[in-house]
Amino acid sequence: MSRNFGGRRMSAYSMFTPAIKTIIIINVLIFILQKGIFPGFQIGDLTLEQVFTKYSALWQINSGLFYVWQLVTYQFMHGGIGHIFFNMYGLYLLGSEVEYLWGSKRFTWFYLLSGIGAGLTHMLFHMLFHTNNPYGVETYIPTVGASGSIFGVMLAFAYMFPERELMIFPLFIPIRARIFVGLYIGLNLLQGIMGTDQGVAHFAHLGGALTGFLLIKFGDKLGIFGALDKLSGLFGGNKETYNGGRVVEAHFKERTVETEQSTERKVMFHGGTFFHNGEQITPEIVDSILDKINVVGFDNLSDREKEILREVSRRMS
Repeated sequence: MSRNFGGRRMSAYSMFTPAIKTIIIINVLIFILQKGIFPGFQIGDLTLEQVFTKYSALWQINSGLFYVWQLVTYQFMHGGIGHIFFNMYGLYLLGSEVEYLWGSKRFTWFYLLSGIGAGLTHMLFHMLFHTNNPYGVETYIPTVGASGSIFGVMLAFAYMFPERELMIFPLFIPIRARIFVGLYIGLNLLQGIMGTDQGVAHFAHLGGALTGFLLIKFGDKLGIFGALDKLSGLFGGNKETYNGGRVVEAHFKERTVETEQSTERKVMFHGGTFFHNGEQITPEIVDSILDKINVVGFDNLSDREKEILREVSRRMS
């Protein structure tokens, strides 16, 4: 059983990648508690939902309600059915393929850091441009939702697969990922500047996309992911989900690598393909190798398949 996923064949067992499956389950469970169970319990003058929002949603620093952990917890809260549905659908639609290539651990760090960057950006712009109402009374509205994290993932998808054609509601016409993401980010920037669509944290969305871009460009150079991997290793988090999950920027980079036999070969990454010993290797070939690993294991790959993965994986070594 297979289906087309963003123009790429994915097997039935890879429809939901592990990190995204976990993120969606956590979000849904929290939403059920937040909207379906917590309102029925009272703590003093507040419902349990209000207490949960007080300590878990993202509040402005000068509100007196801000706690640093809210930069993470707010990402798993949502305001309504539509809010959580479209966020989780977007995560599934664009994030599965990114996680498939990156591996679950790296994807999870990227997702959370994009959300943190989104929250910080929202707080910064609120402090810079928010003014009191005519009566001088400050009104604080908490921020919730995974949208900033999703914008980071969306940026990553467009960066890795810029020419991939998407069918996005409500257009239902093929549009390239780089064009769609560029237009969507531009729309959010315009809405943020114009102050339209009140109640939507447009600058949080932009902050998530910007954080995602910076992580892709400088995350490894600055040692951010390596440091986080070491940190997670202290708690037994060393196991990676995919054997081939370190295929990160393999579609657009060009470099000379040295094989185990100390002979230099030119590996060219361009436009979604790369060349290995003169053979053009497409993303579909790499995907089929990763699919095969899930079925028969790495040791049962052919020498050619192992060499292709080593060449691509070495980009992140």
